[in-house]
Amino acid sequence: MCWELLRCGGNQFLQQNVCGRSDVVVASKDSVFIFELKMDKGQPFEEVAEDALTQIDANGYSERFAVSGKKMYKVALVFSSEGKGLLGWKVNLG
Repeated sequence: MCWELLRCGGNQFLQQNVCGRSDVVVASKDSVFIFELKMDKGQPFEEVAEDALTQIDANGYSERFAVSGKKMYKVALVFSSEGKGLLGWKVNLG
C-alpha cells in the first residue's frame, strides 16, 4: 500500500507502507510527526516502543525532513495483539 502526499488546510499528510518508509508522517507548518506503528506480540510495551523509535532512526525516516527547519517528533504507537487497542505511545524529539 502506498499513499501520496495529501494537503488539507495548510497541513500535509503522508502515509506509506512500503519497505524503507515510515508508517505515517504528518507535517504541519512548523512540525513533522513521524509515526511507527507496532503490535506488542506479547512483548513489554517499553521494549516494543524502543524498537519502533530505533527503527525510525536506523532507517533514516527523518532525514528527508531534517533540512525543513521544522520541529521533529518521532512517535512509537504500540497496539495490543490481543485486540485491546492502543497500549500507549512514546515520543522522542529530534
